[in-house]
Amino acid sequence: MPLIILVFAAQAKAQTPPEDLIRCADVSADTSIAACTALIASTGQPEDTLAKAYTYRGFSYLKKVQYDRAIEDFNQAIRLDPENAWAFANRGNAYFNTRQPERALQDYDQALKLNPAGYATLFYGRGAIYSGMGDPERAIAEFDQAIRLQPEFPEAFNNRGIAWFDTGQYSRAIDDYGQALHFRPDYPSALHNRANAYAAKGQYDPALEDYNKAIGLQPLPTALRNRGNVYRAKGEYEKALEDLNAAIRSAASPAALADRGDIYLELGQNARALEDFTAAVRAQADDPDALQSKARAEFYLGQWNDAVTDFQKSLSLDASNPYPLIWLHLASARAGKDDASALQHQALAVHPEGWPAPIVDLLLGNLKPAYAIAFASDPDPDKTTSQRCEAEFYVGEYMLTQRNTEAALPHLQEAHRICSGIFAESLAAKMELRRMEDAPKK
Repeated sequence: MPLIILVFAAQAKAQTPPEDLIRCADVSADTSIAACTALIASTGQPEDTLAKAYTYRGFSYLKKVQYDRAIEDFNQAIRLDPENAWAFANRGNAYFNTRQPERALQDYDQALKLNPAGYATLFYGRGAIYSGMGDPERAIAEFDQAIRLQPEFPEAFNNRGIAWFDTGQYSRAIDDYGQALHFRPDYPSALHNRANAYAAKGQYDPALEDYNKAIGLQPLPTALRNRGNVYRAKGEYEKALEDLNAAIRSAASPAALADRGDIYLELGQNARALEDFTAAVRAQADDPDALQSKARAEFYLGQWNDAVTDFQKSLSLDASNPYPLIWLHLASARAGKDDASALQHQALAVHPEGWPAPIVDLLLGNLKPAYAIAFASDPDPDKTTSQRCEAEFYVGEYMLTQRNTEAALPHLQEAHRICSGIFAESLAAKMELRRMEDAPKK
């Protein structure tokens, strides 16, 4: 999530402040810093005046993106006035923007204790931190509060949309991105994010419309890459390659290389595909996603032992992610290896409370396939669709590990039918069905 500078306006006072303090609070950061510095250097100033001067100067340094200096000034302000909620809130902002989320949360909490009514941007900052910590539910609650206090807050709507997206509730995300765009029609992040949500729902045409607008405003490599994936999902491979090539030229990202590899796989250009997956891993050897992409390609091509090795490497880099464990077990089983005890042990570290826990339980032998599919249902229809997509695919793969091709076929066909084409399970189902078609008939 991109971090924006969060600002809080100073509280209005009943008395008229002295002239030098008025200049210290000037909206021009440079004017403010000069006036506050002169005031701090002068002698005989009372502590409350000095606390305000440090707070205003810290705020001006914050606006100038000089976060360390801002923190130093807010430290002084809090030392002189321990009940200065504005200083705590803005020091939290500085910590927020220097990627120190725990310290930011502490300051935001203290600011709320001193000013229980809160500030909209304070709740926004806490929501952004919880999103970054992988806790979208708490993030949503914080963004709710921010929007309650400031109903016309496009950043809060945009980032609550991201949190909804992270929970798989794509329609709610689209609604929030729409609100953000209502207040700021030329908001490229909201356009790009809404396009991602449309793509996740398999609504490719509105996704492309939003990607085109976002790229027209801000041609970021990630937007080009994601638009390329939608073109791939639509089967427009020439346009997809054009976008991914442009993204790779701009950023040389492992993700874009892996996505281009997926296109080459679909086109049957397996050697070129593996070159891209290998290049993605080489570009960032400690990227678990790049390793997973390469391992999935090896899985599609029946290179089971290579897939096992790369899934193990990915899992070692991200031990809490259940998906490489699921794929590792499937690859091991297809390679003829008995990894039941290893799966049992590793599942203790990654076994999730919610989805995809039923898939892990299926592989552990604790759940029947029909129940794994049943547990994909959710009150949110978008989550039901995406979880059902995964359930059908992984049940189909599980059936193949049991050497029951006949039972696997309808599940893989259903996964191919309902999965959005941008998801890994969609391509995986397509590749598996292709392999089943090409297999010699008995």
